[in-house]
Amino acid sequence: MTNKFYQTLKETLSSIRHVKKESALVLLASSIGLLQGCTVKVGSQYNYNGRVGQDSVKFEKAIGYFHDNWNYLTIYNKNGSSIKLKDHLRNDLKFERIIITKKDGSRKLYCINDKKVEKYVVEGWQAKADSVLPKILKIKRQSQIKEGLKYLK
Repeated sequence: MTNKFYQTLKETLSSIRHVKKESALVLLASSIGLLQGCTVKVGSQYNYNGRVGQDSVKFEKAIGYFHDNWNYLTIYNKNGSSIKLKDHLRNDLKFERIIITKKDGSRKLYCINDKKVEKYVVEGWQAKADSVLPKILKIKRQSQIKEGLKYLK
């Protein structure tokens, strides 16, 4: 009887190890899936990809699982360079980071901090963003009006 007990115990432990391995694999797969989808793009009244005056502009909003909400405004220049403005604190469209990418692919990051030069660069691009964002809304309203007028014809 003792031998049968040990055999049953051995089979039970083997089953538990198998279940643990499967559970670990499921947990690992779930974690990988979560990390791959850690940012979800969501709607914003400013979401736009098109022209604003002479500039080619893209605005997108993202919500991250591991960080705050992000607003991105990217301005593409005709010479191949781009300026990406990032707002991640308080979701208030006050951009805290600026990434300038030159035509050759080199990048320079500027942040709001105690360095006066970087602060002035960010504030300068904030002024540009403050002029672009209302224009995006105006363009989107005009587009909606045109769409609505099509249905009246």
